[in-house]
Amino acid sequence: MAISIVKQPNKVSWSRNPLVFEFHTDQVILEAGRPLIFTLDFSQVDNVVDSELHTPEKTYYYYLDWSFTLIVKQTKFLFSCEYASPINKFKIPHRIGPTETKQDWLVKVKNAILNAFNLSSLFVGEVDGQKIKFSSIENDVSLDVQIQDVTNDLAVAIETPQTPVSKNYTPNLKIFVELIAIDLSLAERSVVSAALVPDINGNASWDFSKPLSSLCLSDGPDIL
Repeated sequence: MAISIVKQPNKVSWSRNPLVFEFHTDQVILEAGRPLIFTLDFSQVDNVVDSELHTPEKTYYYYLDWSFTLIVKQTKFLFSCEYASPINKFKIPHRIGPTETKQDWLVKVKNAILNAFNLSSLFVGEVDGQKIKFSSIENDVSLDVQIQDVTNDLAVAIETPQTPVSKNYTPNLKIFVELIAIDLSLAERSVVSAALVPDINGNASWDFSKPLSSLCLSDGPDIL
């Protein structure tokens, strides 16, 4: 296990001032884990004209509605691509074809999915061809995603190329430190020890000014 001293007091210091050692260890994380990665495939989802409205200025195209349900850790998120305001569902905008490319539209789809409830706190997403790839922010083995209730003719498909592995931390990790006082004859006089618990980043600090002051006061002067 690698432990390093990041900061230490000056060689000559007042014992009643803070005397802080700062330590760092690289052993806080026992296993880094890996995120959940899944993709939603929209290659079968394209503009299918349901009806047309012709005006002197232009022709308006109305496309078929479609929907699917995403299940994240047993919580259902219902998504619907429709012109009306969906009830108890999250809305995905229709693609404006043929002027809007599918890539540009998929960016809107990705944003609509991530904006649903708290999904943006769980995943990040990016468009990859006709798919949207999502990666979990945390490495959590309990995280799983499923899809159901897809529209048959405009089916969204799911793939999971990588399952998650949780991040594991070293149990009961402590940094053991000792303060040893040496007298003028180079004999060891006193030992003060501490077991420091590093934070999640592997950092720990120890201010030994109080035990050092007590040691110095036992001899009379309060400076070192």
